[in-house]
Amino acid sequence: MTDPTLEGSALHSPGLTRRRVVKTAGHAAWAAPVIVVATSAPALAVSTNGGIDVVNLTAVRTTNTVNVSGYIKNHTGAAANGSKSVSFVVTGVPTPTSPVNDSGGAWSMGAVTTTPTGFNVSFSRTANLAAGATSASPFLFHFTSGNAGTGSGNVTGVVTVPANAGNDPGSANYS
Repeated sequence: MTDPTLEGSALHSPGLTRRRVVKTAGHAAWAAPVIVVATSAPALAVSTNGGIDVVNLTAVRTTNTVNVSGYIKNHTGAAANGSKSVSFVVTGVPTPTSPVNDSGGAWSMGAVTTTPTGFNVSFSRTANLAAGATSASPFLFHFTSGNAGTGSGNVTGVVTVPANAGNDPGSANYS
């Protein structure tokens, strides 16, 4: 029973039948919820990084002196009480003087280790840091470079105490 007026048209195609259309639509209906679940899952996985991070880090050169400042922020979701330490790696300083702590006692400066291109230094303090809070006192230090105020470099700081895989570094370039 074929309609001679429909022969050769898309509606009469031997590969396409009403049954195949309904069958295909049924499979698509089963796939739709899977797609919705797959697209919404990453949104639930995205959250804060779960660490204590160095934030708002700046390094500004004024002639021979580079001034560094920044804060730490608690992203752990719980209070972080007790000791905190931030370690810095400073590059681009061929003959640095030892850094000078400008924190006014809020942060204590640790030992300085000279490297071929700069130095490493750490700062520590004991203070409570509520969940989501940024430290009230910034870490501040400066150093004088021996290259007559020329060249550029980088300061990178990361919280090392308390140790946490989610602790993200802060970084600032100076020139």
